[in-house]
Amino acid sequence: MKKRIWKSAAIGIGTTALAAVFTLFGKIDVNAATAATNITQTGGTSSSIKVEWTGGLDDSQYSVQMSEDQKNWYKMENTSSNSCYIYSGISAGKTYYLKVITTAKDGTTAESMPIDVVSAPSTAPANCQWTDSTTSSVTLKWDAVEGANCYGLEKGSGNNNKETTEGLTYTIKGLSDTFYDYISVSAGRKSSSGYVAWGERDNTVYSVKTIPGKVTGIKKNYWHTYNKKTSSLWLDYNKVKNASGYQFKVYNTKNKLLGTYESTSDWIVIRDLSGRSCAKVKARPYIKIGDKKKYGAWTSEKWIVPDVYGKYTTTSGKIKIDWEKVTGATGYDIYVKTDRNGLFKKVASVKGTKTSYVLKKFKGAKISKSKTYYVSVEAKKKVGKKTYKSSSK
Repeated sequence: MKKRIWKSAAIGIGTTALAAVFTLFGKIDVNAATAATNITQTGGTSSSIKVEWTGGLDDSQYSVQMSEDQKNWYKMENTSSNSCYIYSGISAGKTYYLKVITTAKDGTTAESMPIDVVSAPSTAPANCQWTDSTTSSVTLKWDAVEGANCYGLEKGSGNNNKETTEGLTYTIKGLSDTFYDYISVSAGRKSSSGYVAWGERDNTVYSVKTIPGKVTGIKKNYWHTYNKKTSSLWLDYNKVKNASGYQFKVYNTKNKLLGTYESTSDWIVIRDLSGRSCAKVKARPYIKIGDKKKYGAWTSEKWIVPDVYGKYTTTSGKIKIDWEKVTGATGYDIYVKTDRNGLFKKVASVKGTKTSYVLKKFKGAKISKSKTYYVSVEAKKKVGKKTYKSSSK
């Protein structure tokens, strides 16, 4: 008999032979319990935990056990489904260990590997503050929350995913220079699998901004000269989104700083400038974070040329044009027209050292005392390849 057994086993080597060996030497209990797998935390508040798993046979029963130290285990729930909520014995902001005991209909049992699960902190972060910005980022800080091992920040005006950190300060990056929103900060506790149980409450910081882009559209509205030593300049410019205000620096023709000025409007009046002299200006926007100002980038420097004031007299056959010198001007263009509503025609260009010009002909004809002539003198300053003019807005 013994020889026949080994002979049968030897003949059956292959796919069918393995089944024959088990048939001869023993059998598999297809009704025995199998351990739960894929145990996953899918919910968590400050007082509850939800888990789901993949079970064995349809008629299996499950006992969910928990521990704080993986030594002392306590039965929490009995269920026939592949998930359960645990409401009792849960404290806020803690890590627990959980395993599932499967009991099959035949009475056999199987125990799963334990996993760690977490409950959410019960309080929101306090003293949330916006502390810094760049043109593409904002930084916030807050106080630690008991039981939290991570924190989440979420921009308020859309369904954004939380950005998480383990620290008490965080910088949200990749923003535009027009970002302006509120940001919520929440406390969470994270398990080793990456699941985070977030606190139900958070704190919100409003009106968080990035530093805005450059000021554009700087132009002269008017330049009023009180006397040869004193004048004031009114500049207009485009509002910049996010800007709380604007800072200007003004320099004279010798590159000496004349003053630093600020405005919260889309215009600024710069007073007590020195007479009729070209001035160089640059500007930058700023935002306010608490009591401090964060400044954006400066514009390139722009020269502002004062209007030219003068007079002209007509005598037989000529017009004598005189004007006040504009300090820093590299030249002047003279324009004339005979029709009030017509267009000016440039008749001459002179160097910046000149303060007068005599016009003897206009459009090929001699100057006539019986005609009315309209005269305009434009100062200009050439810097490199660029020319700034008093008529420029």
